[in-house]
Amino acid sequence: MSLDLDGVDDQVNHGDIAGFDGAAAFTGMCWANIDAVPTAETAYLAKVVAATPYVFLFGPTTTNTVTVLLSAAGNTSGTTPASSQTNGVWEHWAFVYDGTGAANADRLKIYKNGVNQTLTFVGTIPATVADGGTEPIYAGRDSRGSVFLNGRVAFVKLWTVALTAAEVA
Repeated sequence: MSLDLDGVDDQVNHGDIAGFDGAAAFTGMCWANIDAVPTAETAYLAKVVAATPYVFLFGPTTTNTVTVLLSAAGNTSGTTPASSQTNGVWEHWAFVYDGTGAANADRLKIYKNGVNQTLTFVGTIPATVADGGTEPIYAGRDSRGSVFLNGRVAFVKLWTVALTAAEVA
């Protein structure tokens, strides 16, 4: 069973999960089938505080890429190559954040259907993410509330550890 999100106002509020605030490692994943390229950055999963930096935002972008935004002091990101997402097709997407890694590519990975993607990075992926306070984690929207996902997501999962590539697959 999947969530069928209309891109207008559908979302799932998972409540505040404090284990992601100031975290040094976590993993998020889902199956997604997007109806159309979003007109603005949206999210499969997100915990974003409007007045402070991202804790995390994981989802499709206007260039049909998938990005993960993370922050402690400023917004940093890793993004898949252009047109890496196929609209109208079920795909398994996962990200693994491990702040103990030596370089950006060690700290953030995005997987499509179990295959590690080559990412373009902006900034330095932090060793720990921001503290999101009591902000909830959402599926289907940027938690700032302005952009909603148009498509379906299923088997949304979050872990407070960095999974290995084998565990993601």
